[in-house]
Amino acid sequence: MKPIIAAPEGFKVPRDTPCFGGLDLARTRDTTAFGAIFDLGEVLAAYAKFWLPEDTARDLVGTVAYELWAKQGLITLTPGNVCDYEFVERDILAFHELFPVLELRYDPYNAENLTQRLEAGGIPRIKFPQVPSFFASPTAELERLILSQRIIHDGHELLGWQMGNAKIKCDANGNKRPVKATADDVRKIDGVVALIMALAGWMEANGVAGGSAYDTPEGGVILL
Repeated sequence: MKPIIAAPEGFKVPRDTPCFGGLDLARTRDTTAFGAIFDLGEVLAAYAKFWLPEDTARDLVGTVAYELWAKQGLITLTPGNVCDYEFVERDILAFHELFPVLELRYDPYNAENLTQRLEAGGIPRIKFPQVPSFFASPTAELERLILSQRIIHDGHELLGWQMGNAKIKCDANGNKRPVKATADDVRKIDGVVALIMALAGWMEANGVAGGSAYDTPEGGVILL
């Protein structure tokens, strides 16, 4: 995807601001990502958090800078060779205490147990099957915001790296979705997928189907 311009220095989302969430859960050794979209009136703000098994980070030393990003607080490394969902649950519920998650859209594959526990913790959940028809509108919306420079990023290096990894695939019906270059590529896009799922929740709540609700000179999205 196209690069994202920088957010204003010192920007913060006020505590207790509600948001829409998206969760792209790793099946085993890959990156898990949580994304959130805040509606601040004249702008949106987006947030992303990542988790990865320590062993995967170690295996990719010299290829992907996960260990460095972990030291910088940009990703949480969980013990062992599979992603520990207890860390994911703990962190998302802690986030929910600060910023109420109005709903969480998630890939239903292998995520029922975790999302049930998150729902028990007060976060409503909605399935988001990983098929083109579900991705089409929010992917197009995110692409429009990027191309119009109405999405802003605060310098989260891991998320920025994943945005650069994402390719837009268009099917015969014109439906768009983010994809990696190849299925086994180490250049992940999980954060992009999570943000698109979260954006889908915001779009539905605000009746945004085609054009952006921010198709005005004042519109924008701030990526934290």
